[in-house]
Formats: sequence, C-alpha cells, structure tokens
Amino acid sequence: MRNESNIASHSENGVLSGWEEELKENKSISPVITRDQKTGEIAFFAPIKIKGKCLTCHGNSENVPDNVKAKLMRFYPNDKALNYAEGDLRGAWVVTFPKDYFNK
Repeated sequence: MRNESNIASHSENGVLSGWEEELKENKSISPVITRDQKTGEIAFFAPIKIKGKCLTCHGNSENVPDNVKAKLMRFYPNDKALNYAEGDLRGAWVVTFPKDYFNK
C-alpha cells in the first residue's frame, strides 16, 4: 500500500485475493464484473500487473533511485509498495456504476 486514503474495500480485496490464488496456480487473470447484492452497484475490475518501468518506483528498494526514494519517503512515509517483480499483481483499476446506470 502506498496511498493510505486508497485502501481496497472488502469486495475489492475479494477480487484481488481471487486473482492472487489464480496466479499461484499459474493461471492467467482477466477482468471481472461484479454486482453488489445489497446496493445493486456494478463494478468492473481490471488487474494492474507490474511491468519493467513500474520497478523504478515499486521494485527492490535497493534498486530504486535515490531521488525517487526521497520523494516516496516525503509523500508516503509509511510506503509498503516496494519489492515487486515484473509480472506481480499490483492492484486493480476499478470502475463502478450505479445500479440503474445501464437501464437508462
């Protein structure tokens, strides 16, 4: 986690955990669409996987450039979004729609 004001919700954690299990089993992961049973809200989840350029900020802390480390420490003093490798699951893009959005 890097931005403490952007913590995954319970349902988001469920999707992320499912993807992590699939990756452990060497399965590919793909976008997911859910509907909240209580609110009817529809959510589209797309996985964010670490690519080479991502490692500049999210890679092994020993390999992150000093100027980047300084900014990360300044803006995210409790940063835990380091030590990723290429191909790791970093998170998800999430787009939500109100329950009646597609009925208009």
